[in-house]
Amino acid sequence: MKEQKIRDLFFALLNANNEHEVEKIIIRNEVLKDNNNWKPYGGNQNNFGTFENQQNHPIPALVEKITNSIDACLMKKCYESNIDPASNDAPSTMYEAVERFYGIKDCNMNDLTDKERRSIAEDIQVIATGDMGQPNIKIYDNGEGQLPEKFEETLLSLHRGNKVKIPFAQGKYNMGSTGAVVFCGDKKYQLIGSKRANDKSAKFGFTLVRKHPLTEAEKDENYRSTWYEYFTIDGSIPSFKAESLDLGLKHRSFESGTIIQLYSFQPVHGNRGNISTDLYRSFNQYFYDLPLPFLVYDTRYSLKIDNKVIKGNRNRIDDDTNNNVENTISLVLETNLNVNSNYFKIPINITVFKVQPNNEQDRQFIGNKNLIFTLNGQVHGYEGQTFISKDLGFPLLKRCTLISIDCNYLPVDIMQELFMSNRTHLKQGKLTEQLRKEIIDLIKGTKTLKEINEKRKQDLIG
Repeated sequence: MKEQKIRDLFFALLNANNEHEVEKIIIRNEVLKDNNNWKPYGGNQNNFGTFENQQNHPIPALVEKITNSIDACLMKKCYESNIDPASNDAPSTMYEAVERFYGIKDCNMNDLTDKERRSIAEDIQVIATGDMGQPNIKIYDNGEGQLPEKFEETLLSLHRGNKVKIPFAQGKYNMGSTGAVVFCGDKKYQLIGSKRANDKSAKFGFTLVRKHPLTEAEKDENYRSTWYEYFTIDGSIPSFKAESLDLGLKHRSFESGTIIQLYSFQPVHGNRGNISTDLYRSFNQYFYDLPLPFLVYDTRYSLKIDNKVIKGNRNRIDDDTNNNVENTISLVLETNLNVNSNYFKIPINITVFKVQPNNEQDRQFIGNKNLIFTLNGQVHGYEGQTFISKDLGFPLLKRCTLISIDCNYLPVDIMQELFMSNRTHLKQGKLTEQLRKEIIDLIKGTKTLKEINEKRKQDLIG
């Protein structure tokens, strides 16, 4: 297949407004229609469980995509500094990498000017296009990118542990990026395009991912489940030469990096409108201590403000331009969790918001995630209002209190015992129970929280 036709096919897929238009392209194209041109994702036809057993909510699934984009941008900076990301010369943590490569100390984006923050944010963009109810979602990053011949080892791999030896990378399990695909309409279409950075000979490669449609013969053979697969031409990833591409990004053309398009994405109630307002809130809540800012951009509305920079809740709270915060409290839990381990410290940050009409601070900052466990700034598990009202005994603070448990300093073996690989909740076991107990015992005795709760009680009595 000639390069021009491959290029035309990519743009036809990119410009499809929904999964139905993608389906029409497949039906009309002899190469796409041929099942022999589709390979099992990860090289394993038994991959359905990996895809389907990730996040049970579309927003954390999108968060995983953005996390991969942050990793890719840091990897690119590392290579540009002539550092092997897996070597001892590489940053030992994500925060160290962000400070070394971007000059952002402790992920404090408020030290940047608006122009500086936006310049960095435009390296990672989340863009809504297509239909109003179920939009296409593009995720772009100006990161390291991949060569077409490396797709199967990287972007299309499963359980290979590609980043396990890279200390500053968040992604370790090599499967989190599959979680968002299950929220893509009925056909589960996802377009992946990438070009290796800083490689003049690199071509732009792309593929289409889908849930395999069982043939009549496969149904007759009593296949118990289908699988996820990706498109190739003659067994290879389609590719073409490209110096620069117009992919609908904000304020830039695509030169290298990665672009992913999720078709007919199914957002939940509260996230179905303009993503520069609805997803803006959700992303800030799931990225409490965001390592790098990124941009959300909605092309479906004719609005004066169609894009915003996400900088994470901690930076929003520290900035507090709208005077939302009543009090902030910093604590440190020193523990070994009753295991054979040295004592370690767990920083805890508590924010109590002012009473506002319609509990606006809950909608903007909390979203029923009152107690959050974070790793590299990303929420890995949370609990809601009952933790504040019943476990801590502060019923009048349940709608306005956000507690962050910073798990970055936990020993690796304890992290593995606490966190699920899907990064959405903690394992319900002895270790988690012990951690909760020690957190509750520490916070319940906080004098400031007792005083605020009592003051609000007196205000109600009048």
